[in-house]
Amino acid sequence: MAVVDPGVGSHRRSVILKTPFAYFVAPDNGILSYILHELGVKQAGRALVAVQDVKKKPLPEGCEAVSLNKQEYWRHPVSPTFHGRDIFAPVAAHLSLDIPLTEFGEKIDSLYAFPVPEPYGDAMGNIIGCIVHIDRFGNLVTNFKKDDVPAKGAAVEIMNQRISGTSQYYAQGSGLMAVVGSSGYLEISVSDGSAATVLGARVGDAIKLLGHI
Repeated sequence: MAVVDPGVGSHRRSVILKTPFAYFVAPDNGILSYILHELGVKQAGRALVAVQDVKKKPLPEGCEAVSLNKQEYWRHPVSPTFHGRDIFAPVAAHLSLDIPLTEFGEKIDSLYAFPVPEPYGDAMGNIIGCIVHIDRFGNLVTNFKKDDVPAKGAAVEIMNQRISGTSQYYAQGSGLMAVVGSSGYLEISVSDGSAATVLGARVGDAIKLLGHI
């Protein structure tokens, strides 16, 4: 269950997405974009996008979805500002009891999604990515996956700073480090500090995986 829902109380749909590996209960506002992207809805971009770039996309093959309009599975009364408590959580609980997907509402064939930024190559053989998230510790989470990083390590350039090699954990070194985090994405970190503060970095800033180490 995922609820990042600035449109709560509006006409945006509440949905269940069934994939070959999991069920997702969420608002239909683009929050499932990365899931759809991994399943084949390829609309990659080179940079992060604005809210207005969220568009309706057909479901990937092997997936099903329903719009949650069967109110008998909701908590009542329903607050217009707290669907996480009154709709999504009760539906997720009922879903865990093996109630069939179609019992929760009518089938739909599309969901809203935004283009997912993917790394791309430049003329020098480098791979260009970007910062997609900064966590509360100031670690810079990039869109480089673990498989993008050479087995012998990586040389990274960000904000005119170069980092040679990768560390296995946050306390392994000092200064700026490149670490493959628990989410499976390359992160830039500082031991006992904030990489975001040290670099003055923001979400959307570019990062370069150098072609030669």
